[in-house]
Amino acid sequence: MTYQIIDGKKVAEEVRAELKQLGEEMQASHGVTPGIAVILVGERPDSATYVRMKKKAAAEVGFISREKLLPDTCSEEEVLAAVSRFNADPEVHGILVQLPLPPHISEQKVLGRIMIEKDVDGFDPANIGALALKGVEPKAISCTPYGVIELLRRYKIEMAGKNAVVVGRSNIVGMPVALLLIHENATVTVCHSKTKDLPEVVRRADIVVAAIGRAKFIKGDWVKEGAVVIDVGINSVEDSTKKSGYRLVGDVDYDEVKEHCSYITPVPGGVGPMTIAMLLKNTPVIGVRHFADSRAMSKSAEEALQSIKEAREKAHKLKLNAMSKKERRKFPGNFMNFKLGGGRPEFYHIERNQNGRIFEPDHVFEIVVYGTKNNCQATVINKSWNRRTVSLTNAGRVGIRKCKRKGNKTAERIGQSVAKKMRRLGVTCADLRFRYLMRQSSIFIMAVLRVC
Repeated sequence: MTYQIIDGKKVAEEVRAELKQLGEEMQASHGVTPGIAVILVGERPDSATYVRMKKKAAAEVGFISREKLLPDTCSEEEVLAAVSRFNADPEVHGILVQLPLPPHISEQKVLGRIMIEKDVDGFDPANIGALALKGVEPKAISCTPYGVIELLRRYKIEMAGKNAVVVGRSNIVGMPVALLLIHENATVTVCHSKTKDLPEVVRRADIVVAAIGRAKFIKGDWVKEGAVVIDVGINSVEDSTKKSGYRLVGDVDYDEVKEHCSYITPVPGGVGPMTIAMLLKNTPVIGVRHFADSRAMSKSAEEALQSIKEAREKAHKLKLNAMSKKERRKFPGNFMNFKLGGGRPEFYHIERNQNGRIFEPDHVFEIVVYGTKNNCQATVINKSWNRRTVSLTNAGRVGIRKCKRKGNKTAERIGQSVAKKMRRLGVTCADLRFRYLMRQSSIFIMAVLRVC
């Protein structure tokens, strides 16, 4: 049977070209450049090569690229600290931790530290869970499964109503790609090591996705005539004709299977190039969502960016003045205490003139809020303190990037109180910002310093 090769390299180039144009438009119109950060622990040659490829691909499309290289002897706390720094960096919209990590470092703990708004790899449990819920859109989709679906779409391969078999049930590929196929209205069967009569199950498939991690596992007589075969596997086998002494093969016996299928992805050159391309595609998407409110998420990137611009133009400027003990008695509940640099607690309130306009003091804060009600990324811009970024997570903790000036350490209890009140309100951070600016609530007095 005549078969057609699904060229992942070609499709990846098309995706990168589209992303380059999008990045240029975002920068020209709104001054926003998508940024991605990669954390690499250790000196594994394959991981280092992959990181270089990601960095090169990001440069090709004009994205900001950051990286943090750590020795394999580093502690788990150092890796978590690197993640937190990128969480707090406003120029980084997506964070990727190169796996695997050394045995003494918990992958689950490190990946869990990444803010869901910056989970460019789509590994956060909330993102995976969103795939399983009808009508719920994840903030990011796992890159390799996303690449599989993109290949099928670009080659106009019908998925609705087709029988699809996914061989492999890993959290990284198997389960997400099965859920994505369900979203495309395919009838999906997930196979694994306990599946009985696997060849017979595969023979019934119109679409076969092999992601089991075993070289040439899927044989030619397993595939029915005219099926579409997507080979996700990458395995090394000995080959004396190669300079390296090995060659890469997939989970499918390519030479046998190609005689039976209508479409097939080669290894290498099939799904592999799409993984990095979709990683880059996730970056501006989550970057836009990171800044826009939930209503802008379903709009185009241009509309979402316009929402960001309008929100910034509406930002209020506030002056905070220290209150004496005598003054504090007059304003019960209308002030908050906090510590700067471990000093004594100070109390502040908002001053406005008789016309309701805010005074223009030396220390003026520009307020910009974005995120969700339980997980907020915030930026504070101060004329004399430079730029600081604050993160509020479900745990209620606050992280802040160090400034050149002294005395900018965070008071953790203030962050916990802010997050608690946010959850109690049950509204988005954008709603919180406008509502509490008008009411001059005590929560916003401390939010001025910790959340913007």
